[in-house]
Amino acid sequence: MSALPKVAGDGEAVAGGALLTRRRILAAGVGIAGAAMGGRALWRWNGRGQCAIKLQRSAQQVLAAQNQVQLAQLPRRASERVKAFFDGVCLNLNRFTSKVCSDVFAEKLRACGSPEGQRLLLNAEFSSELVSPIVICIEVRKIVEEVGANLDRDWTKSCQDVADKWDAIMKERGRSWASHLQGQLDPLIFSEICKARALSHALDNRMAIGETTLRVGTEAIKLLPVVPFLGPKLSVPAFIAAALSPLWQLIWGRLAHREHGYREAISEHLSSFAMRVARQCEIAFEERIAQLHAWQQASISRVSCDLARESFSLFV
Repeated sequence: MSALPKVAGDGEAVAGGALLTRRRILAAGVGIAGAAMGGRALWRWNGRGQCAIKLQRSAQQVLAAQNQVQLAQLPRRASERVKAFFDGVCLNLNRFTSKVCSDVFAEKLRACGSPEGQRLLLNAEFSSELVSPIVICIEVRKIVEEVGANLDRDWTKSCQDVADKWDAIMKERGRSWASHLQGQLDPLIFSEICKARALSHALDNRMAIGETTLRVGTEAIKLLPVVPFLGPKLSVPAFIAAALSPLWQLIWGRLAHREHGYREAISEHLSSFAMRVARQCEIAFEERIAQLHAWQQASISRVSCDLARESFSLFV
């Protein structure tokens, strides 16, 4: 005879139902706990983002006005210094003009055979009769140091002001940034300066010997690009070459055709050289300061996000 199938008794059914109910309750509890943890993590994530935005906006309140003043004033001061320097240099223009307008020089220019050779010949006469690349770079470095010192003073004050604002925002979490915020920002900025320095031909590609403080403003302005003037070892700031280029083009054209009044035309353009180089200088300093501002803003954003992340840990 075949065995009859076993039918669960009432007690077994009740026990099985209780087990199933307990499992459902446990699963529901886990789900509720997970949802609660997920909700808490989401709240902290949102809090982290809002905190970072608040910190960045408070920093922007400090930096915006200062950056505007720096861009409005410092490049102009640099250009005024450069103009005053070249106004003095151009006191000897008569002799330079007479030399480049002479028949002998015109023959030398024609014999060069290439625009690069002609440019080097004119650069050599400029250096011999007016001012050498070495003297130009010494003067520009002085201006860079002055502008950089202004930027560094402003930055130190701004870091303190930002730290005070951040302290007020974060006081409930027991964080203080007033004493070391700049110490966190400067290495980030200097890292970008080093990257740019490695990829460029700059006025100064090294920090001063014995330098212990990261003067990010000065170091950023030192990244003014230079170009060869009399061979690869004698360079001038690129803004000097940019001001000279149209002048050399004019001289080549006038000497090639020797039209009536060519000497007067060359002399007139030479007399306005100081003004044109000052304008190129202003543009160059504006670019360097604007790049510094971008690096400063990026460092603020990074450190503010780090602070917000530490203050709003997702699972604590």
